[in-house]
Amino acid sequence: MGGTAFRLRSLWLGVVAPVALVGLGAPAQAQGIFCPISVQGLPTTLQSGFCTNIPAGGGTGAFSNAALASQALSDVTQASSQQSTDTAVQAVSARRRTEQVQQETPPSVPRERKLPPREPSRMPTKTEPLIYKAPIAPVPYGPQWGVWAEGFGEYDRLTGDGLSSTAIVPLGLNTPMNLSFTTKATTGGFVAGADRTFRNLGPGGGTLITGILTGYLWSNLSSSTTSSGSAAAQIGPGSGTLSGHLSGPSVGAYATYFLNGFSTDLTLKVDFLHLNETFTDALAFNPVGGNPVGTIVNAGTGSTNLINYGIVWNVQQKIFLSNVSWIEPTAGLKYYIADYDSDAAALGLADGHVLRLQAGARLGTQFFWNNVLVTPVLTGLVYGDAIVSGLAVTDAAFLGTAGGVASAATEGKVRGQGIGAVKFDYGNGLSSFVQADVRGGSDYFGYGGRAGVRYVW
Repeated sequence: MGGTAFRLRSLWLGVVAPVALVGLGAPAQAQGIFCPISVQGLPTTLQSGFCTNIPAGGGTGAFSNAALASQALSDVTQASSQQSTDTAVQAVSARRRTEQVQQETPPSVPRERKLPPREPSRMPTKTEPLIYKAPIAPVPYGPQWGVWAEGFGEYDRLTGDGLSSTAIVPLGLNTPMNLSFTTKATTGGFVAGADRTFRNLGPGGGTLITGILTGYLWSNLSSSTTSSGSAAAQIGPGSGTLSGHLSGPSVGAYATYFLNGFSTDLTLKVDFLHLNETFTDALAFNPVGGNPVGTIVNAGTGSTNLINYGIVWNVQQKIFLSNVSWIEPTAGLKYYIADYDSDAAALGLADGHVLRLQAGARLGTQFFWNNVLVTPVLTGLVYGDAIVSGLAVTDAAFLGTAGGVASAATEGKVRGQGIGAVKFDYGNGLSSFVQADVRGGSDYFGYGGRAGVRYVW
């Protein structure tokens, strides 16, 4: 990892977790779990670092699809951690919007008119003024504490096709193989936090909310790949399947500030995760030189630990469309660092980082329903991974146009996300919300939901 990434990691650990720093050494290239020296005692080997074998002068060869499946798994592994971070980010954003409602007034609209009145308690006469029930009590002007908790569930699916690299031609593979992969992740978990609000800060009298968070996530992962060669390739068609389980706790901190419609949010989060993998690999040894072998199944398990560091920063500008509706253009970035244990190299996984850029807008309104203040918000975002580095061991056999490992799967591809959320404010410090979202583009599809509660005093 570069010096900048290391300094960021040190900063996050100092802020959110008093744990010792771990060096980010380069992983070994060998993937021993998928590339055994011998296969069921047969006199043929898979060459370490390439997961294929074409002996000079003839023999038998195979390609490890399970190794490729494990590397492709790095994409959905990162997606699972990012979904947990997104849950925290959206909780911070929702908290800010709640506070803004209490303070902001649309242009040219009296402050007492910024929210619609409740239903009249009785019909007025011609001589009587219109009488309304008392509006929801405003939040006290002094510092304010709050606690919140959210649960989430997500599904992600990534597919791709391509060719193996010609870098293994010197080993005897004269024709690149066709590769295909599918990776999936089903993720669940919760995030909870506590914060304090400080008002009338700075020259303009802005508002700052700061807090800490914790959580836990678990994800069931699967990845499958197929390869097909040719007579010239001297490798038969093969396949590999892999399942995994990712889980662990999270800690973090956040801050959000707003003034006169402008706002900015910053979230720092660290996930301490453990990954288990179980695989089955159908190694297709193509007969060469009168030595028929056929397909042999290699199976095994492996595990490793990783720490994911995330920083998310967004800026917004709220623009009122009427007394009770608004639009909020937003733009931001997400930066993630994956720090694997050294034994992850045996699974084809390596340290890496991802920089994601996004932009879009939120559209919201408010109304009373049975004395409950309801706030529906629709969000549309366009995003893409501008930089993806590492995350998979860079074995030459898996480079090229396969698109299923690390940067080739996500880097430079533009995707979209739609989010619908509804918040319910009960007027006594208690509020709740539900949310659903869908995202996709460029061989990727995902969806999820969240629900949570918050209490302030």
